[in-house]
Amino acid sequence: MKIDNTSDQKLDRFASVESHVAHQDIVINDLSDMVADQWKAIDEMKKQIERLKGRLQSVEESMERPLVGEKPPPHY
Repeated sequence: MKIDNTSDQKLDRFASVESHVAHQDIVINDLSDMVADQWKAIDEMKKQIERLKGRLQSVEESMERPLVGEKPPPHY
């Protein structure tokens, strides 16, 4: 009988380990999906930053050029 009890304990422990591994597999897959989604978001943000940098640069360049026919202020 003692052998059966030990066998039952081993089976219970094995089932517990299987359960934990299955749970960890689900968690790993969920985390992998989250990381993939975050990379997509980061890529979109990088593209948006590049667009904004271009817009800012064009605004800065337009501010550096004096308007044609613009007279200097009277204090000059």
